[in-house]
Amino acid sequence: MAKNVLRFTQDMAAASEEVTRLGGRIVQQFSPTVFVAELPDGSDETAMTSSTDQPVQPLDAASQLAVDAWTQARAARSARAGAARSPTEGLSWDTPGYQPPREFDTPEAGARSAREAELVAESTGTPTSRYMVGSVAVGVILVSRNTGAEVLSDAERVKIVQEVQEGLGWLAGVEPRARVSFVYDIRMVTVSSATGPYAGVTEPYERYERDWRDAALASMGYGPGRGGYQKYANDLRTSRHTDWAYVAFFTKYPLNHFAYAIVEKVVMNYANDGWGPDNINRVFAHESCHIFGAADEYGSCACGSTSGHLAVPNSNCVNCFPPGAQQACLMNANTLSMCDFSRRQIGWDERLFPRLTGWSGWVALGAPSTGFAGAPAVISRNGSVCNIYVRGADNALWQKAWFNNAWHDWGRHNDGGVLASEPALGSMGPDHEHVFVRGTDNQVWQKFWKAASGWSGWFALGAPPVGFTGGPAVISRNGSVCNIYVRGADNALWQKAWFNNAWHDWGRHNDGGVLASEPALGSMGPDHEHVFVRGTDNQVWQKWWTGAGGWSGWVALGAPPGGFAGAPSVISRNGSVCNIYVRGTDNALWQRAYWNGAWHDWGRHNDGGVLASEPALGSMGPNHEHVFVRGTDNQVWQKWWQG
Repeated sequence: MAKNVLRFTQDMAAASEEVTRLGGRIVQQFSPTVFVAELPDGSDETAMTSSTDQPVQPLDAASQLAVDAWTQARAARSARAGAARSPTEGLSWDTPGYQPPREFDTPEAGARSAREAELVAESTGTPTSRYMVGSVAVGVILVSRNTGAEVLSDAERVKIVQEVQEGLGWLAGVEPRARVSFVYDIRMVTVSSATGPYAGVTEPYERYERDWRDAALASMGYGPGRGGYQKYANDLRTSRHTDWAYVAFFTKYPLNHFAYAIVEKVVMNYANDGWGPDNINRVFAHESCHIFGAADEYGSCACGSTSGHLAVPNSNCVNCFPPGAQQACLMNANTLSMCDFSRRQIGWDERLFPRLTGWSGWVALGAPSTGFAGAPAVISRNGSVCNIYVRGADNALWQKAWFNNAWHDWGRHNDGGVLASEPALGSMGPDHEHVFVRGTDNQVWQKFWKAASGWSGWFALGAPPVGFTGGPAVISRNGSVCNIYVRGADNALWQKAWFNNAWHDWGRHNDGGVLASEPALGSMGPDHEHVFVRGTDNQVWQKWWTGAGGWSGWVALGAPPGGFAGAPSVISRNGSVCNIYVRGTDNALWQRAYWNGAWHDWGRHNDGGVLASEPALGSMGPNHEHVFVRGTDNQVWQKWWQG
């Protein structure tokens, strides 16, 4: 069993890590400082150090509204304990005397359908709500008129947010494998627009919605119409680093219908028709499921129709059954139940869970107090330790370590080293790691750590006679061999090798390769290593070495459809899988995978991440890999995959 607790923090990333270590997860984030954690019943939240049960600083208006709503909901649950069931509980949405909530079909909604077999990386885009799996940003816009019956009182605002919290909180807990979490952006907007119908508007929903909605969007800095609220949803997805996003308008303005969903937008009237404000929670949960592809199961629904991105049959439609035989489901009645068909329509489907639940969301890991230059670098010398290294803005080496199942503070290497490049990292065993950089004298410099002796000082390793461009790259394919590769000033690949306990001279690869980036390195076993670069044609190119066959020639591996920025990165978490990652020209993470003896197509990670650097890669075991990047906020961000 689990419990939900309200917490306050000044460091959401640290709080999230702490919740995870306790075996829980954040299910609702009301603001950057206020969240709800789902924790195991036996956990002691009073021992949590990254968050508190009371705010330590004054809350902004949106945070305070969310807290007031949460507090009111708890009081309401206590008051309802033992009370008679609501008279509307379990009623079909089209019960005589009640208006049903609706999904309004538009031409844009057809974009939701796609072929079943497509890759996860291809399954997002527009709309921004293909699967209710992972993190979802929700723009909750409370629109009040400045006068008259359409004014939202403070109490009504609290009530709306309370109901939204209850509806989304329920959805977050229904399917644990989906790991659904909601990240809020609560906006309280006052406009002076008159009520509809609006002259010159023929579309029935727009006829009552356009003026007040567009005024609300304008007050938030967005343009009118679908373009405005679609941009808001996309901005939320990007800024909150969520997998998905949608927008919900709540108002007392008269509407064409009291509650409806259109692609990435829900609109609801506070009165909630005959269902009343106390049932906003279920109606909003119903409409949110429409946003993610669930179909209505009442009224004129059709048994043979399909819905959702996976084209799941609407086989719980009321017209498929004798009277009284239909499964109870939120999509057909005022009930907190989900039938199998609705679950699959919104993405809670066995075809997705093995793929989607492998990836975490993005987690912020901060930065050195000085800031840092360029991209991070990462190394995991064994399955329980991971180290991030960066070149600080002071040109010193800085480090952040993961051990004992926790990230620790950034620390500076006060060793006199002055870096002129980002660091390159390698390991020759579970108790060894080494760091290579370009020095201010344009040589490669190295330092290393051993469990028995700690850190060495810096050693100069020279440079190719022609010099080199950018930073070095390094790979150790086993415990006795290490190779440094650089892009020479002549744009050829150059190498310096450690074997037989000694460094050997720099050598040029006279293979015709012309590099347009620094090399990226990987190994799929003790007698294998491979090199990846950007070519002058802006494709990724690869060559490899094996103990049995020596060096291959260069092979072109293409590029994402829009191209990519900088150099590729590569990781092989075991001897049969290799992944290339790049920063696309759209600043998203793109991936190309080698498995089952073949390269597969490039795919985009539609996770809301916006990269400001090339990715850095590591692995803590044969079924794990993680990606680190600089974010647009100049922090290091991480996501990971676990098989």
